[in-house]
Amino acid sequence: MRKIVVVSALLVLAMLGAVLVHAAPKLESYRMDRQFVGSVGPATVQSTEFRPVSNWGFSDGAAIRARGAIAVTLSAVVEGGPAEFRILMELPERDWAVRPMRPSRVRFDPGSAAQPFSFTFVTWVPDGPYTINLFWRSPSGAEVTLTSGTVAIQYGNAARSAGR
Repeated sequence: MRKIVVVSALLVLAMLGAVLVHAAPKLESYRMDRQFVGSVGPATVQSTEFRPVSNWGFSDGAAIRARGAIAVTLSAVVEGGPAEFRILMELPERDWAVRPMRPSRVRFDPGSAAQPFSFTFVTWVPDGPYTINLFWRSPSGAEVTLTSGTVAIQYGNAARSAGR
């Protein structure tokens, strides 16, 4: 009797596993097959409040239509005091609600000379339009200069993903 119960339980688990594998979304559906690249700088900030980096503020950042993963890589040369950066996404279809990308902020201290740095922010989104905005501040109030940089946004194509 015990063997029948064990065999029956294993069969049920095997069938359940097959159903879950079949019902799971296919990873291919969420490829990051689109890219947007923009430039930043030169710009200077002393404010301890977050401010948009030149031309990357609300509604003038990068407008994309995405589904699945979004990765935003900021690569820049910074000099002066420490700086904190954050990426905020606007959701036009939700009355322009704002959502931070992870991590919510990144701190970089260039020390005594201009230093390059790079960091990637990530999030997962449902199908929709988004505006990607870059903000920064000087947490100490010291002058910080972003001499040059790029913002590379990689994301999944919403229209293609929708059809699977």
